[in-house]
Amino acid sequence: MKQLIILAGGKGTRLKDRLHDLPKPLVDVCGKPLLEHQILLAKQHGFSDIILTVHHQAEAIKAFCKDGSQWDVAIRYLEENIPLGTAGAILANLEQFADTFLIMYGDTMLNVDLTRFWNEHHMHHADASLFLHPNDHPHDSDLVDVDQNNRVTKFYPYPHAANHYYPNLVNAALYIVKKSALSRWKTLATPVDFGKNVFPAMVEQKQNLLGYISPEYIKDIGTPERLDKVSHDFQSGKIQRGSLQTPHAAIFLDRDGTLNHEVNFLHSHEQFNLLGNVASSIKRFNRSEYYSIVITNQPVIARGDCTENDLKQTHNKMETLLGREGSYLDAIYYCPHHPDKGFANEIPQLKIKCDCRKPGIAMISKAQKHFNIDLKQSWFIGDTTTDMKTAKNAGLKSMLVRTGYSGADDKHAARPDFECFDLAEATEFILNHYPKLMQHARKLAATIQPNQKVAVGGLARSGKSMWASLLRYALEERGIATTIITLDGWIKKPEDRGNNVLARHDVDDIHRFIENIKNSNTLEVPSYNRLSRSANKQKETHLLSSEQVIIFEGVAALLLEKLIDSVDHRFYVDRLEKIRKENFKKEYLLRKFTIEQIEELYQSRQHDENHLIAAQKSNSDIQIITQGQDDEVYV
Repeated sequence: MKQLIILAGGKGTRLKDRLHDLPKPLVDVCGKPLLEHQILLAKQHGFSDIILTVHHQAEAIKAFCKDGSQWDVAIRYLEENIPLGTAGAILANLEQFADTFLIMYGDTMLNVDLTRFWNEHHMHHADASLFLHPNDHPHDSDLVDVDQNNRVTKFYPYPHAANHYYPNLVNAALYIVKKSALSRWKTLATPVDFGKNVFPAMVEQKQNLLGYISPEYIKDIGTPERLDKVSHDFQSGKIQRGSLQTPHAAIFLDRDGTLNHEVNFLHSHEQFNLLGNVASSIKRFNRSEYYSIVITNQPVIARGDCTENDLKQTHNKMETLLGREGSYLDAIYYCPHHPDKGFANEIPQLKIKCDCRKPGIAMISKAQKHFNIDLKQSWFIGDTTTDMKTAKNAGLKSMLVRTGYSGADDKHAARPDFECFDLAEATEFILNHYPKLMQHARKLAATIQPNQKVAVGGLARSGKSMWASLLRYALEERGIATTIITLDGWIKKPEDRGNNVLARHDVDDIHRFIENIKNSNTLEVPSYNRLSRSANKQKETHLLSSEQVIIFEGVAALLLEKLIDSVDHRFYVDRLEKIRKENFKKEYLLRKFTIEQIEELYQSRQHDENHLIAAQKSNSDIQIITQGQDDEVYV
């Protein structure tokens, strides 16, 4: 039998107008008293021995809860004649409690996997376990620090020093405590508080405090505004989905070049600066039900360029800067290893080949296990082919942002599923456009059957690659394996190109490739580096099954007769010319073209390429016209 103590003695002065002469723990939350929500959650996780510490309007609480038999639990009461603080009554009555017990505050609405929390506490042999989470206002919160093993090392009470960077970890007022660990603190003067007095004293005396870090739903209802927010969350189903028992989607984020300005081998927090709109973008993910998790390679540790404490300071700065703008990260995972030796100050034990260094997926696997992440509904956002390869290896949707390396690192042949110019644009796409576009994609893919071939053509920057990926995911929802072949891989070197769209491609090699598909289970596909305007060193390998759908996409997809004759479905993608031209301009600015060069190129394409590609419409079965925003689609 597991024991729970609920601290139910609060007055609720700020909620006076909502309480209708009831004590705070009995405030109504969508038709049920808060205290009843807590008791039912406790019962669900096997906490059937419940003690309520009461003070203000104790009789009202006793009258409502009685002995707990109506919920099939046993409830008893510990009454304070005067308020003793959150820890006072417990310290004064330790002999009444079980060897280990859970402490819950009577003004919090929560949906937490208490069984998992309980098991983690015992697995780590902790004296006490504190439920910790990041929040969107760390600058005015009491903060907690933990080491690499999640042992609590320090408390930072508010207010904070203006020139210091802190981790964003906040005490959520949910604890598991070993009775024997509290014995030495029985003589602390009252009123005495767990967060301000007892736990800092325990850390100072080297007692074992575990920081249990979780994004699960737990919020206090201490003001009318907070109560309204909790009620809204309950009505929307957010609270019911808030436990780690429910799988969640995540946004995995690369760090350097995606969140902050790219600095080769960044080794000091002084070099770290967020890119524009990053904090506001992550804030939007925070307000959705995606977890935001950083996955980063940090070989500077293995190289000896910085220590793990230096890296911690950099991450503290990142969390502080994000927190100042009301956003937070649910977790940060980093790989400290590096496979190559020969650096002057290197750390030999870290110079290894490992599974965690991207494109390995050990960091993602660790996060998936800890957060119960649904990988199929999750994304990886990054600026390198390494990030795109990581996403592919882990089974995540991939989003390349054109900041940092902009996909031009040339380390892997890994086509991104989607591209955006920066994190703000990627956030808008994932949260708003992708769900609506997928509704169209499902309809368009409905007639595509296993073992068929598809061509997707259209002008440059019209959205061909996006629609190819959307069709792929719509097909994979139906269990149909799909491979995308990007014809850009056959673009010739600048000096070998002719003066029209087909003459810029190695058409003969494309034709040979199409012929070889019939007799091969493995495809080696060339890839193209747009910034260097040359082929990548690596080729992308695709393993084909007998039922595989193959999607060819590119400006030449509906111009090549042999390809047109070999496919079963032909899609022509069009876009409002004003938007297409703006995207064309952004693309070539990234390639270091001047405005004059871009306009000259745009006009030359209009002359020698666009009229040929536009004629593809007659070769297509379906035209996809994107007007205005990305989700305004006409078929």
